[in-house]
Amino acid sequence: LVDILMPKIVTQDDSQAAQYKEKLLKAMPALKEKAKDLHMLTAHAAFIFSKRPLNIDEKGATHVTTDTCALLTQLYPLLSQLEDWTKDEIKNSIDAFLTQTEIKLGKFAPALRAVLTGSANPLGIYDILAILGKEETLARLDSHIKAHKDSK
Repeated sequence: LVDILMPKIVTQDDSQAAQYKEKLLKAMPALKEKAKDLHMLTAHAAFIFSKRPLNIDEKGATHVTTDTCALLTQLYPLLSQLEDWTKDEIKNSIDAFLTQTEIKLGKFAPALRAVLTGSANPLGIYDILAILGKEETLARLDSHIKAHKDSK
């Protein structure tokens, strides 16, 4: 599946093709769970290769508010302190954050998903964070936080 998707997503002269292939391999188990066909698989994988700043689609944008941006600003340092970027560690950190802020995951995850993928992507939020990796996750959060501050 990765070999089938790569030409649909990455141009031949893309210097990051090897990195993209590695990320796509890592993402494939989660992607296959949510996709019913190759077209859907490609659409769900697109966020992996999106360039910053992300354009959030209309459906995803409905979840991104001033309040959720404030929460993302609070979450950023917690995620940046994570040394072990695994789904379990990410989940533990976000769960602690949600407990501290008294927010439910169902209220917060759609905004986080939209900021990280540019859409209401159906993948689980912990899968998305793990697939993107720490550096890209933090860069996307930072990009969104700065854009939100600049728009005020």
